[in-house]
Formats: sequence, C-alpha cells, structure tokens
Amino acid sequence: MADFGKDLLKAALLAILAVSLLTGATYILSKQITPPPGPSIDLYTDHNGKGINVPSQAYRLNETVSLYAEANNGTGPAVNQLIAFSAYGPSNITYIESKPTNASGIAQVTFRIPNVPEISIGTWKIIAATKINDKLVLDALTFECTT
Repeated sequence: MADFGKDLLKAALLAILAVSLLTGATYILSKQITPPPGPSIDLYTDHNGKGINVPSQAYRLNETVSLYAEANNGTGPAVNQLIAFSAYGPSNITYIESKPTNASGIAQVTFRIPNVPEISIGTWKIIAATKINDKLVLDALTFECTT
C-alpha cells in the first residue's frame, strides 16, 4: 500500500508540474519537434495526433476522448512508467489522471467532453508528462470541440 501512496503522490506532483508548464505548452504546441535521442513521450488520441506536438482531429460535444501516451526510455518501451495526463478545456475545465504504461510502453485514459456548449466548444489543450531516467519528458497536443 505504501508504494501505491508514493505512486499517487508522484502522479499528483507530475500533474501539478504539467499545470505549471501549461503556459510554456502554448509555445510547444506551435512547434512540431523531433525528440532528441533518449527518453521521450508521444501523446496522441483516437482521432490521431501521433507525433511530437501534432494536433488531433476535432471532437464533438458529449464524445469520449481516448488519450494515449507512448513512453520510450531511449532504448525501447518504458514499461510500468506512471504518466500524468492533463486536459484543459476552453473555459478552464480541467481533467487530470495518471496511469502506468503497459508492456508496450503505452498508457491510456479516457474522458467525455461535457455536453454543455458554453464551456466545451473551442480549443482543448492536452499534456502528458513523466520522468524517465531522471529526465522530465512531456508532449502536448490540441484539438477543437465542435457541436
């Protein structure tokens, strides 16, 4: 149980870090970056967005969004790596969750876009972050929510 508490604390700290990096994510999101050799993470959705800082295709109100983060330790999949996911809606809706990666180095979470146009329509910003080999790695993407 103590390990679970430590993992939860790590996830919370990563989520807080991801929130603090949101300001810098605007710049990151405007650039498609080739990751340097070493640890990396690729965030994408079930509507694409594969690649570093590649936007996803649009979603609609009340649609379920599946987020995937593929973590690599520089030599292969980063297995059992805790990934912090943060989603920020157009009116500051915030969704934060963490999940460990599987044997392929992929972690996956889902959330549903609220069926409330006043708070959901517009640009959503998503960040996935983790620490691999003492190096903070993150990826970000955006998508539009339409009616």
